[in-house]
Amino acid sequence: EDDFGLGEIDLVYRIGGTPERRKHLRPDGRSDSRPDSRSDSRADSGKPDGSRRPGSSGSGPVTVAVAAAPRNIAAKIEWDLSELELAPGARVTYYMEARDLDNVNGPNVGRSREYALRILSPREKSDALLKSQEQLRELAIQLLGDRLELGRAMPAHATELPPEQLERVLNVHRKTEAFLLQIGRLQQDSARTDSAAAAVVPKDLQNILQEIGARLGKLTQDEEAVLGEVRKARLAAAKVRPAAAKELIVATDRHTGELERDVITLDDLIGRQRLEELLSISDEMTALRDRMRQLLAEYKKAPSDALRRELERELRGFERRMAE
Repeated sequence: EDDFGLGEIDLVYRIGGTPERRKHLRPDGRSDSRPDSRSDSRADSGKPDGSRRPGSSGSGPVTVAVAAAPRNIAAKIEWDLSELELAPGARVTYYMEARDLDNVNGPNVGRSREYALRILSPREKSDALLKSQEQLRELAIQLLGDRLELGRAMPAHATELPPEQLERVLNVHRKTEAFLLQIGRLQQDSARTDSAAAAVVPKDLQNILQEIGARLGKLTQDEEAVLGEVRKARLAAAKVRPAAAKELIVATDRHTGELERDVITLDDLIGRQRLEELLSISDEMTALRDRMRQLLAEYKKAPSDALRRELERELRGFERRMAE
């Protein structure tokens, strides 16, 4: 927003330690071009640190569709990274820069805060997904412990729960809801995995998460219905239905059985992935070793600087993978 009216708007970015580059998003507002103000481009570029799909842009202006010389602009752009040919590990920093139309003192320049993104390799993406699964397993173990303690603390034949006991049930119930949200986030993350990273992700991951979420979600809904009834009765100073306490005890037992099964399922899933990861690394190391043997044989037959440099590259790659 600017009192003089907005002129040129640029996306300024830098790849690693290279010089800054500019991508023109909007021409000077005093030009004759008047794009359709209804147009709305989509974009990821306004988000802070995180990974983006490789690829993108450095050529050709992308016009942000607004009227000529407006005083304020609200728009989105889509920054396609495919033309930049970004390698895994590449870091891109970027910010927006705008000039106003001050004809007296010259254009004033404003800029946004600087953001950054890093391109993840398929291995890094799969490792991040596996780490999320391990965190989910740990949450399941903690929740199982809470349910076991709650079950031991609740009387077997109670007809009414004291306030402190009810508060304890509510606390564990809220943790269960948080666990279900974490399952949903993991489902979203696994669904966004690209084809290269998906090769090392179990094909049944989505189905397993969906089944756990559905079973535990149904139990949580049933428990919520009883807790809601108890809360309303307490607020109205009315007598709580005698069977409600028994239903909460049964709900806790069912949650305990379900979580025991879920912990075993998640642990088995993670174990299979770790084993597959080791086998994949072993195959990769074998391929690198065979490649180096081939290059060494060629170098012995006909030594050259090009072969020597290629050998050094392969050796560095081998050492890097060994370190990983």
